[in-house]
Amino acid sequence: MTIKVTVLEKAKGVIESANFPATVQVGTFATWDAVAHNVGSTGLLGMGIVNITGNPGEIILKVNEEEVTIPQGTYMRYYYPTSVPYCTRLVQDGKVKFLATGTYTIKVWGMHQEDGKWYYDDEKSFSVVVTEEIVEASFWETLKKFAKENPIVVAIGVGSAIGGAIVWQKKSEE
Repeated sequence: MTIKVTVLEKAKGVIESANFPATVQVGTFATWDAVAHNVGSTGLLGMGIVNITGNPGEIILKVNEEEVTIPQGTYMRYYYPTSVPYCTRLVQDGKVKFLATGTYTIKVWGMHQEDGKWYYDDEKSFSVVVTEEIVEASFWETLKKFAKENPIVVAIGVGSAIGGAIVWQKKSEE
């Protein structure tokens, strides 16, 4: 007797990219965006924006003109209502408002659904400092964020800058 085993694959949501503000003023909207990529089989693909337990307060997510309040320990799920094939991307962006000062940890989940339940497959985490006053990011913080988002460009730029500094520092003998 031969037993045939069939493995049914599911969708698998991987966060391809995501951005949240590093610093923001309490009560003001800032932009965010994320892309979940289905690297599994055909299935239901989703993405979650998580306000973790222990954060200072609630957040408000605004997409188009709809605002949704997300208490600590809960998340907002965006998803395709029907199955999508391999390599489909879920692109979402909007605005976020933080309702209390302090440091928040915001997570972005890549998700899929199995048997009526949602599971997260991937996670990106962001630390957001919420203050009473507008805090401008330092040049160094801006450069680090740019480097994280564009590693090849920065590697070339840094190499050029180092080479330039060596040439600049060289003194000719008179």
